This record gives sequence, C-alpha cells and structure tokens, in this order.
Amino acid sequence: MYSNITLPGLEGVIVTKAYQKEGIYHLHVELERQPHSCSKCHQMPQTVHNYRMQKIQHTQAFGRDTHLFYRKRCYICKEATCQKQFYEDNTLVARNQRQSVEFNQALSIELIHAKHF
Repeated sequence: MYSNITLPGLEGVIVTKAYQKEGIYHLHVELERQPHSCSKCHQMPQTVHNYRMQKIQHTQAFGRDTHLFYRKRCYICKEATCQKQFYEDNTLVARNQRQSVEFNQALSIELIHAKHF
C-alpha cells in the first residue's frame, strides 16, 4: 500500500499502483466501498455490477504532471422492478469530467492571478 498523505486531493482514496512514465506520475486509485442508495427507488443495493477505469488529469505532484486512473464502481439495484445501474458517488471528479476537482480549482486560481492585457 502506498502512502498518500502528502498528495493534495487524495485524502480519502486508496492508491493501488503508482509509477512514473515519460515524466508523468500515474496513480491507480479507488475508493473504499460505501453503501449507496438507488436514485430511482431509494433502496440500498450492495451488488457491484462492474468496474470502469477512468483517466483523470490531476494537479502537479512534486513538479510533475499527474494522471489518476480511477477504478469506478457501477452498482445495480437489487429491486426486481427497478434494476437501475448507477456509479458510486465520489469527490475526485465531477460527472462527465476528465479533470479532477483539485485540478479545476488550481486552474481557476491561476486564471484569476494571471496577467490581463
């Protein structure tokens, strides 16, 4: 298990693999399994349907670009009439985004402090 205490924005994740490739840090991360309620019928399914790997651009760590490979869980509702599939809630990345929340915050600060012509 790798230590992720010093990495910003990764306090609640589990780092499963870390390596450097072509000057870019690659971190394979996942979240601890938490119970989630179905958005349609509000039942509490415990069945993981499948996993999806999502590549996320993150802030620089130690002066180098960082890419996260997030192993996202897809749940399926156990209710016979529902059977809805949905992804787990996370704090790393917003829905349909390829940049982490930390990356977007850092970019916003850079744009505010940038020189205007």
